[in-house]
Order: sequence, then C-alpha cells, then structure tokens
Amino acid sequence: MKKQLLISLFVVAVLSVLPVKAETVTVLSINNSLIDYNSQDQMFNNMAAAMGKDASWTKHTNLGKTLEYHYYSDPLTPNAQAVVANTAWAFIILQEQSSLPLNNFTQFHTNVATWVTYIRANCPNPDVTIILPVNWPFSNDANYQASKSALLANYRSVADELGLTLCPVGMAYGNYQLDHPATFAADLYTDDRHPTQAATYLACCLEYAVVFGEDPSTITFKPGAVSEEMAQTLRAYAKEAYEGVERTEPIPMEETPAISIVAETPYMQNFDTIGGDDVDPSDQEKTAFVRDTQLPMGWRIENNTGSCRTVLSYYSASETTMYIGGQSLASNAKNGTWNFGLTGSTDRAIGGITSSISGGARTISVMAKLHNDAGVDFTSLALGYDIEKYRNGNNAAGFVVQVYTSADGENWTSAGADFCNTYTPDAATAGAAVVPIVNTHVEDTLQCPFAADEDLYIAWSISVASGTDCAGSMAFGIDNVTITPQRIIEVPDYAVMLTDNSTITENFDVLGGADADPSTDAKTGVLRESTLPAGWKIERNMSAPRTIGAFASAAETTMYIGGQSLASNAYNGTWNFGATGSTDRAIGGLTTGIDNGTRGLTVMVRLYNNSEWNFNKIDLAYDIEKYRNGSNAAGFTVQLYTSSNGVNWTSAGETFRATYMPDADNNGFAAVPADTKAMSGELAVNFPKNSDLYLGWHISVSSGTSCNAAPGLAIDNVSITPSGQQAPSGIEMPGEPATKSRKIIQDGHVFILHGEKMYTVFGAQVQ
Repeated sequence: MKKQLLISLFVVAVLSVLPVKAETVTVLSINNSLIDYNSQDQMFNNMAAAMGKDASWTKHTNLGKTLEYHYYSDPLTPNAQAVVANTAWAFIILQEQSSLPLNNFTQFHTNVATWVTYIRANCPNPDVTIILPVNWPFSNDANYQASKSALLANYRSVADELGLTLCPVGMAYGNYQLDHPATFAADLYTDDRHPTQAATYLACCLEYAVVFGEDPSTITFKPGAVSEEMAQTLRAYAKEAYEGVERTEPIPMEETPAISIVAETPYMQNFDTIGGDDVDPSDQEKTAFVRDTQLPMGWRIENNTGSCRTVLSYYSASETTMYIGGQSLASNAKNGTWNFGLTGSTDRAIGGITSSISGGARTISVMAKLHNDAGVDFTSLALGYDIEKYRNGNNAAGFVVQVYTSADGENWTSAGADFCNTYTPDAATAGAAVVPIVNTHVEDTLQCPFAADEDLYIAWSISVASGTDCAGSMAFGIDNVTITPQRIIEVPDYAVMLTDNSTITENFDVLGGADADPSTDAKTGVLRESTLPAGWKIERNMSAPRTIGAFASAAETTMYIGGQSLASNAYNGTWNFGATGSTDRAIGGLTTGIDNGTRGLTVMVRLYNNSEWNFNKIDLAYDIEKYRNGSNAAGFTVQLYTSSNGVNWTSAGETFRATYMPDADNNGFAAVPADTKAMSGELAVNFPKNSDLYLGWHISVSSGTSCNAAPGLAIDNVSITPSGQQAPSGIEMPGEPATKSRKIIQDGHVFILHGEKMYTVFGAQVQ
C-alpha cells in the first residue's frame, strides 16, 4: 500500500476507514465501565440511525477489569474470545482499564498485543479494524495535561506498532479541560473517572467519526439529557480531536523522520520556528497552556515521570511541548516540557521543569535523531549548544544537564564530563523579568562513530544532580544547537591532487620515448610498460566496445611504445605514442577483432579535491591525436565520461565527443601525430572538498561489435581548471548577515523524508 507521509499536530495512528455499506456495520467492544456507563453502545446505534446509517454495536462488559482479565479470566458465557470468533465484526473496540495505560505501559502493551494477535487469527473478518479509545486522566489529577499527553503518547506507541486505530477521546477531554478549568469535572465526570451523559456523547461522536470517516460536527443526533448548546460544543471538541489524528499507514522504524546529515557542514537548530506567545502567561497562578507546540522534524522531548537522571526511548517521547512561557515564571509553574522564551519573542528554547509531586516530571530529555546521508563514515561530532536558565531553583542537590548518545534511541551512553554542566542551588525558586537568567555555552568534540546510512541519537538530560527529590527545580532550555560531523580524511596515495582552484596540466612527456624506432618490427617494438604519471591509468577492455571498467582494476603502465610509421598489423592494446626519439608523448592504443583482443580503451585520471573549495565546474581542454589510419566502416569515437567512485560512469555529452570517419587504409604515418583535434568546454561537476572525481576518455568503435581496422588514437595535453565556492568556514543564519560563507542545513532544506509515523521499540532504557 502506498505510504502517505504527513506532518500533523498529532500524527498518531493508522486509521482504516471502511466505506459505508448497505449492510449493517457491526461493532464489538471488549470493555469495562468507561463504555458501559450511559450505554454508549445504544447511544452509538441511535446516533448512526439518525444519520441514516445501519449500525449495531455489541458490548462485552466486565466492570472495572483490564483487557488481561477479559482474555484470561472472563466468567461470562460466551466469553470474550468466543464472541470475537463467532461474528465477522467490522470493528472491534479494545477498552483498557482507566489508569493502566498511564501507570503500567508494559502491561498495557502486552494486553493489547495479546488481543490483537487473537483477533487477527480468529475473527472471521480478516480485515477487521481494531480501535483503541484513548483513556482520560482522573478529574483530580494535579498534572492533568501532562497525564493526558502521556496517555496519548502511550496509546500512539501501541497503535503505531500494531497497526491499530486510535479514537482520541482522552485528547478531547484534555482540550475541554483547558478551556473549562472550573467546570470540566462537573461537565465530564460523575466521580473521579466515569463519564457523564455529556462525556459519553463526546466519546460517541468520536467513535462515529472513526467508524464512518465523517466530520463529527455534522452529527444531528443528541441524547435528551444533553442541551443543544452543550451538544454543539462537544461536537466541536470531537472534531478538533478527530482532525488531530492523521489517517496514514505506519512507517517502519528505520524510516522515522530524522535530521539528515548530508556533508561535513553544520546543522543548526535554534527552535525559533516553533514560535512564541504574544501574551505573557506567567501572571497566572501557574502558567497558561498552549496546546502542543510542534518541535522541528527529528526533535522530540521526553517527560519522564518515573526516575531521575534517566533517559528513556526516543520513540516514546513527544513531538510537542506541553507549556509555553518563560518570563517571570512562578515558583509553582507547571512541571513538564516547555517552549521557553520571552513574551512576544521568537527566540525560543526547549526544556522543562521537574517536580516531586505524584506523577510529576523527574527528568526532562531533549532529543534529536540524526541520519547519516553523507555517504561517508564520521568519527566524531563538533557539538555546540546553549543551556539557558529560565527560573532559579533552591533544591539542595542542584541540577545537572548531561548529554547522552545512542545508536538505537533506547540504550544511552553518557558523553562524559565535557558535556556535563552542574548548577548549584539558588537562594529561592523564582523566575525573572529578563530571561534567560543564565546562558551557558558548551562546545567540544563528541567522540562517537556515526557510520554512513546509520542513525545517531543525542539527548540532553535535565534533572536533579543527585537523590530523588526533584522539587525546587530550576528551569532549563536547550538552544542554538550546532552539530558538525567530522571524519579522519584519508588522502589517497594514487591520485592527482587539487590543492586549490589553479589549473593543472598533464602532457605525458615524463613517460619518455624510444631512441630507436620500434616500428620497423613487423608489428611493434619490444619496449613495454611505460609507467603513467601518478593518478593516471589506462584500461584495456577485452569484453565489449563502449564499456568502461573500474579505475581500480586499470593498469598504471602502457603495453607498447612507438607511433612513427605504425604497421597496419601493429599490436592491439595500450600504447605510449610518439615520434621516435621524441619526449612529446600521448597515451592511447589500438583495438582489434581477434579473439581475446582489445575491444575498447579508456584513459583515466583520479582527481582528489584536497583544497578548501567545493567545485561545481571544470574548464577542461585536451588534444586527441591520431597515430594510424583505420578503415573500420563504423568509424571510431572518443567520448569523455565522469564518475564519483571510479566504477559507475556518466557521459559528459556532445561537447566532449569526437568522431572519426573510416579511412581508406590502416597505414601509419612518417610524421606523427598526423591529426590533432583540440577539445575544450565547461564540465559541470559535483566535486566538494575531500572527495574524488574520475575522468575517463573512452576510445572505441562507434557502433556494432567489430573492433578491427582501428585507428591509433591517443590523449595529450590535458588542462583542468576547477572553479566553485570556497568551502564553509562560518555560520550563516537566515535573515541575518553571514559571518563567513557556510551554509546551514535548516528544516525543509535538506530533509528527505516527510511525516511522523514509526514503529515503536519498547522497554525501559537506563542512562
């Protein structure tokens, strides 16, 4: 199936929406009281009927029980497994016990996975859609929004891994709570967890939207106990939550969007694209809440409520921050993840605040996922960043910001003392009118291998320096991150070195000629193996014309020497051509039609850019010299090719092609060369510093496979003048003056992937 890669406020689940059919849409829920309250099944059936749909929801209820209980200990007859296996359900809803998905993720995942395996093996409908309705926090949860976000992240992880559909009921609850903090408990809760009639209606609208793929705000049905005004309000919240879920297919974990590293060029992230708030929220008792500020692609933030100084999985972290603010932060500002900055300023940082309250944040981890698209192995990273302090904290242990690295986003290794910053306690826990209060710049070399086409994860862990008391927390944000990949450059031993943008030339005169004319021999003289200049090779292809082999397997010597009065039956192969006794030499050769003979010749050079320039073009000139006629009816062609690896070759086009029509005979010449074609032109290249470029002049019959009666052709007087831009040496910020000339890889400029779906890797990860 075709993948759709989309960016969304929440990109969370695979949603397979079945088309509306004439037959009854059958729904089964394996549930507890969260669905049983107010008979959500019957409300759904009535809603569908009012909207012209034929639906039948059957609920299988064990009050207060988990999905594990339904699977192993269900006392009802028939039990839940039998109900699943007896009907070709279109949809099956798995309702977990209220607090389990928040407090015991591992068990929640196991319960759902167990049921999914059974359903897909035993439900008569192989295309059954399995729905997970997202639970909501308890009404008295002191960290309501943090719990809502954690619940959503846990459900999203399970749904993404198992290919399930989320019904974002808990998201709708959370959004309603934000806008109605004084009344939400009475409006949505009969006690601390069970829904009112209005809340059941809200959930029912979302289930309807998920099942039928329709905008829930268009629903006309409402139960009698809910006023028209309230029903309209709840439908709006249902729509908001429903549209926060992208209906996409899961992308395998290796395709998870990452920061693409394409060269030894700095990647820089200052988080300013996430935006600030025009109104200072800090004058409220704790803070205003701006819903889920979306982080740049490849970045996530983790609100670890379980342990201090512990980095968990990148894949269970959030793509959004919970709160926004930073100026004059209250001493009791909300714990959790923050988009920090001055009121009205776009200069942002991401981080958070910890707490010792039940369910509060114990560690905040800012995370980045990098992918090496440069095609080379990096040995280290030059890492720079700012640690910005937005609130003082009087915790006696102080606080620490430590960098960690990981190859898989799960198992983390400390980057050591060079990337560890400790902050001693302040006199009081309080914000400031001018922020950041303190800005610590960190810059050093991070020693970690980063192989081509592999991932590397970096995490900035913010937590109390020791112990488990996380109260009196300082507020820290990470900003102005610069990541520059580095590698040990292995300069090749055998190449023509370009040390700047100057012209380099080669006339092959160093090969030397023969004092005696070898051409008086019937075929050729016997002086062989003239050694080519460093970086030059010549290939004798014996399999097919117009075919170029690898530079690595080509020869560093020519086979024969001569050129004056060449015989018509001179040896095929590679030649050091020139007049007898002359040091003016050229390299090329002769092809043949005999068995195991030469079918094509390629004069090659390996250029290595050892300069401080990134070249994008070469002014190239060379001569093609003729040392013998050739009567082959197809004629001959000398075509230039280029390669970045010496293996895969690309034609340089018509400008660098020379053709030779058939001659009347195959005779040599007393005066050589008998003909010289001067070739020149501008060659477009991608030739950055510390890279290779290979040129190959291929000599072969123009068409067909008959390679006999060949002219003697050679390359001479090569001139190469590269040009381009000086390699980066500074930082260039969009909209600001460039300090030097270095380009910055920003969001959207070099990213290859789009979208935010992935499979999730599970398990607790310890620093």
